[in-house]
Amino acid sequence: MFQDQIEANKLVQRGLYARWDAHPEERPTERPDLVKEVRPQLDRITAELLTALKDTQRLRTSPSCEPRLYGAAAWSAYGHELDVLHLKGLRRAVPSVCSDVTQS
Repeated sequence: MFQDQIEANKLVQRGLYARWDAHPEERPTERPDLVKEVRPQLDRITAELLTALKDTQRLRTSPSCEPRLYGAAAWSAYGHELDVLHLKGLRRAVPSVCSDVTQS
């Protein structure tokens, strides 16, 4: 599952760089501080993800996992108003959530 997360991140990151190369005016003008802003958020998200994986193991092995997962992903995409690039990233990130729980 973490490999899917990494691949989704790379897909979005490459897409953003391509977008910014084609439209430099869309490029962010400020970079967040890696040590003070980005790393603490990633650490928090990682801890939350590990807890969620543990807490949802039974659900993720259920036959209803995939339809529920894709319903939740669609609702999240709608709620966050994801653009096409981020929809592709989400689609890349979720396939293994319901599979091989022992490797999560």
